[in-house]
Amino acid sequence: MTLKENKLIKKLFFDKGIIGELFRFGLVGGTCFLIDTGILNAVLWLVFRGEKEALPIAVATAAGFICGVTANYILSILFVFSSDDQKKNGKGKKAMTVFLTGSVIGLLVTWGIMHVGVVVLEFNENLIKVIATAIVMVWNYVSRKIFIFK
Repeated sequence: MTLKENKLIKKLFFDKGIIGELFRFGLVGGTCFLIDTGILNAVLWLVFRGEKEALPIAVATAAGFICGVTANYILSILFVFSSDDQKKNGKGKKAMTVFLTGSVIGLLVTWGIMHVGVVVLEFNENLIKVIATAIVMVWNYVSRKIFIFK
């Protein structure tokens, strides 16, 4: 039996239903979280030498977020929202505008959480990033599902 013939693998990776879509969304989200957090840490430590004031946190957060969102958009079209209609809906100028608008809202929420958590409360930036990501992930899925990948 090949992997594609396995019922669980087929449901999670190839099924066009909500369970497969949510699984793929989580997998892509996890990958993009690693990209986002890696860039955040690289900028924070290589550019700002670990300084955790407002400007370094804002710049590092934005840099990571932009890279993560770019990867997420590409992977969402290629892998998550797999029906032909969803892919077509996700590729137009309107879809890109809605995607970017939703992403800017997510970035603003992330910035706010990072600022309060790291700069004001002085928690570890990676812990706060996990919390911010969990909150923004729900927003991302719902907004993309409703407004782009119908």
